[in-house]
Parts: sequence; C-alpha cells; structure tokens
Amino acid sequence: MTEHRSTMTAAAADDPPLSARRARTILVVEDDVSIRYRICDALRYADYKVIEAATSAEAIKILKTVSVDLLFIDLHLPHPNEGFRVAALAKRRQPDIKVLMTSPRLHATDAAIAERFGTYIRKPYLISRVLALVGEALVD
Repeated sequence: MTEHRSTMTAAAADDPPLSARRARTILVVEDDVSIRYRICDALRYADYKVIEAATSAEAIKILKTVSVDLLFIDLHLPHPNEGFRVAALAKRRQPDIKVLMTSPRLHATDAAIAERFGTYIRKPYLISRVLALVGEALVD
C-alpha cells in the first residue's frame, strides 16, 4: 500500500498545476435537442466545460458574458445562415475563438464564408470525429 501511495504522489508531482490544466470551454449551439445532448455529453465526458444554447439569441447572450474557447454551431438554426451571424459576433468579441460549424448541407456560397470562420463538419457526423476536430482546434 505504501508503494501505491508513493507512485500516486510522484505522478501528482509530475502533473501541471490546476491553473495550467484549465478546462476548455465550449459553447454548443444546436436547435435539435437530441443532437445537442449527444454532443454535449460526449464533450463533457472528454473533460471539456460545455455550455448549451438552442437558439442564436441564447448563444449571443452567452457570448456577451462568458469567455469561450470554441464555438460549435449549427449553421442553419432554425433560419438559414443564422450560425454565420453568431460566428461573426463571436469572432468580433473574441478574435482568437475557434469555430467548428455543422450542417447537413453547405451551399457553394456558404463554403467560402465557412472557411473564414473555421472548420466545417457535415451532418450526420461521428461523435469521435467531432472530438478529434475539437482536440485539434484547441491545441495550444
């Protein structure tokens, strides 16, 4: 038992301080509740701090009051290009925010706009792919 404690103590000494390991905050904006719950649960399980919004109005309120590391947003919620409006506001308020956009469809004109904001992933997507993209986006 003593050996186990000393191993734990040594491992704890090698860990960075809590302030250096701060949880990354992700705002998930998705109007489909079942999709939102699945992606939020997976992100929380991966140790991210997750804030949820079902509408662009909710997302805008959050972005005005909370610092967010990554915005995961449906582009068409419920109106076409609504997600672009929220992403533009997020970028104005926090120029270094990462943006991951999703939609079942992306029109040719939308593709050029999407490139300005960040990464696009088409619905339906694998949760594992979203986690990989989030991890890549949040690498320091």
